[in-house]
Amino acid sequence: MSNELTFNGKSFSDFSAYIATSNFLDGAAKDVQSVSIAGRSGALQLSNGKYNNLTLNVRMYITQNMQQNMREMRSFLESCWGYCRYEETQTPNEFRMASFKAAFVPDVYDVNAGVVELTFDAMPQRFLKSGETSVPVSSVTETTSGNPVYIRNMASLVTIDDLQFAVEPLQEGSGNPSATNIRPFVGRTQATVYASQKNLLQNTSSSSTDHGITYTKQSDGTVVANGTADEDASFIINFTWNLDDGDYQLSGCAEGGSSDTYYCFLWDRSTGARAKDWNGNASGSSYDPTQIVPVRLEKGVNYGFYLRVKAGVTVSNITFYPMLCQKGHSTAFVRYNPRTATINFGKTVYGGYVDITSGAIHAYPFYASYNNETLTGAWLSDRDVYVAGRKPTVGAQVLNVGGERVKTNVGGQTVTLPIGVCYVWSDTGRVNSIRLTSPASLTNPTLFESKPIIRVWGNGTLNVNSYYITVADSPFDYIDIDCELMDCYHGSSNANQYVTFSTTGFVTLKSGANYFSYSGFSGVRVIPRWYEI
Repeated sequence: MSNELTFNGKSFSDFSAYIATSNFLDGAAKDVQSVSIAGRSGALQLSNGKYNNLTLNVRMYITQNMQQNMREMRSFLESCWGYCRYEETQTPNEFRMASFKAAFVPDVYDVNAGVVELTFDAMPQRFLKSGETSVPVSSVTETTSGNPVYIRNMASLVTIDDLQFAVEPLQEGSGNPSATNIRPFVGRTQATVYASQKNLLQNTSSSSTDHGITYTKQSDGTVVANGTADEDASFIINFTWNLDDGDYQLSGCAEGGSSDTYYCFLWDRSTGARAKDWNGNASGSSYDPTQIVPVRLEKGVNYGFYLRVKAGVTVSNITFYPMLCQKGHSTAFVRYNPRTATINFGKTVYGGYVDITSGAIHAYPFYASYNNETLTGAWLSDRDVYVAGRKPTVGAQVLNVGGERVKTNVGGQTVTLPIGVCYVWSDTGRVNSIRLTSPASLTNPTLFESKPIIRVWGNGTLNVNSYYITVADSPFDYIDIDCELMDCYHGSSNANQYVTFSTTGFVTLKSGANYFSYSGFSGVRVIPRWYEI
């Protein structure tokens, strides 16, 4: 198959000319200044932060009407000024921007055939045609529930539009309430929402020494062990699991562990045995920082996360990385360090739900001493078990969980989310609903930063990674922001006076994911201009 050239929109097959050889795929050289240092071998390399243009040498053969086609080709090339689009059919997904250098060397074989050598001055980039497509930018809104709620694809621009969580009824004691087993209700006057990265284990234990091993807790929750164990020596992180039942994973043994030296595992303190794994069997141990142990956690159960050094083993500055995550995460350690938002109810709430973003509290009707008041639907009592059609005992504490909730407003709170994998949960009960707006993501498939054209409709603010752009008082229906030319325009009209930038200036799209969010604009589209060198 012949390799055809198209330059400035003109196919050279129109001149019966086809490429014999070309250095289209050559890489451009970095613009580097070499400085010789007296008395030192070699030279200091100083980068100017850019690539030099590339000389593109193209040898073409003409298959017929040599003289006529050569003259027409030369006339066409001489009429092209500046950088024009240069394409070859053997590289269908890329193009260059090049200018003809007027080096036209013919080698005529006869009146019908011959060879010409063309020279172009090309920009260093090989632009990807996929980067020419105008891509719409739109945020993604999702609603989910749970305790904890797992937020996927977290980025710094994710916002919480609505967050509702339960204030679950809480009673003292255990068992069914009765006249001989009175279980008073516990009211709450505030609630806290937590937003944390993947590690859900809070290391509340203090540094300690056990059977010759000194365990020193670090500020990030890791634990350093030193000494010789005269018996099996343990460091225990005790906790009550207050989140949803489910399949989780344990990790965090120091490097180089084994069943004969040191390891970590999870103990179910209520049964006095190993916690269960995902299949309901006894869970195992972690012998290496990269090894996970499947565990199944149940709400309300007391557990012990054990770090253990076996009897007779000497350790020196080994580090454990205790971590509990939902299944599927990597074992790379992150500290437990949640961000919090606390909402004060302004009264005692015994059950209901809270919308933390609006500050609305929806509380079930509560009767401190029931006196035959009319109840709607189901109820809870401190000394009665609910039976449809029956009333609770007069004088009992009663929470009418089937009744109409009483709404009060106390002012909303902002929940700040950490970057990366994130969980959100409440200390009073399940997150009933969380509605999130995630920024649009545009992935640069190359290793090189690109400078896009961004079209915005109307007035508003645009965030791209750490770049901030504001358009105000624009009379145009849209404005193009050309980050390569560092120019803003509407067609042929100058629009720079309507656009302001943060100190970071015009947008550069980095390799990998780039996040877009905006407000005010009726729409945003991006031509990303991906390229290789």
